[in-house]
Amino acid sequence: MTAAGILERGIATPETIVTCPGEIVIDGFPISCKNTPQGVGTYPFKSAFTFSVNAIFAQLGVKLGWAGLTDIARRFGFDSQIPFTLETAKSQIHGPDAETTTVLLATTAFGQGELLATPLQMAEIAAVVANGGTLAQPRLTLREQRDGRSLGSLEPAVSRRVISAELASILRELMVSVVQNGQAAGVNLPGVVVGGKTGTAEAGDGTSHAWFIAFAPAEAPRIAVAVVVEHGGQGGSVASPIAGQVIRAALAR
Repeated sequence: MTAAGILERGIATPETIVTCPGEIVIDGFPISCKNTPQGVGTYPFKSAFTFSVNAIFAQLGVKLGWAGLTDIARRFGFDSQIPFTLETAKSQIHGPDAETTTVLLATTAFGQGELLATPLQMAEIAAVVANGGTLAQPRLTLREQRDGRSLGSLEPAVSRRVISAELASILRELMVSVVQNGQAAGVNLPGVVVGGKTGTAEAGDGTSHAWFIAFAPAEAPRIAVAVVVEHGGQGGSVASPIAGQVIRAALAR
């Protein structure tokens, strides 16, 4: 989501060269590049995405600003209730009484701060990229096969554009790069190109929630998935194998 805002507003392109010497300090708050072995050094922005370099996203997120981050987040559905068959919780950018400091902006830009997200919200983010920038209203569909007929089908869902098709295409390539560069080995499926993004969200008690979102097949997506394993650890190693099982089962039907 942050990458979408950065790319859309021309703050960086996938090929823009970025540098992190070890940590980036924002208003006295140090953010390390060492959360990933590939984080220290000079490389294109697309590598910062692939390898989840928090400090680079913090730095560019500050350039994006609260207005830019809030705009893109709300277009994806944050801060509002997702219309759905069942009641849903809101995903928030920050708490209602938060002091919107630069430090909070920087940490929110790489998925920490006061950011809260539901699995459904994250599945929607993957679906927007997979659908070429449009978001279809999610539905809970119950179907029963009887005499070869499908019962209980619903009217087509309402769709709205979130980002341009061009931007969605760029994000799709970036998410494919995550999987192809070994950051989510659990979704390496024979003959299927998968796009995905890992997430490791600090839970505040010394543990982390393992996140992974994905879509497949990347060239003509049919499924979008979001997996969260509470207190599970690293998204790439813990959550992605679960997503791989779901994708394998869905595409086999």
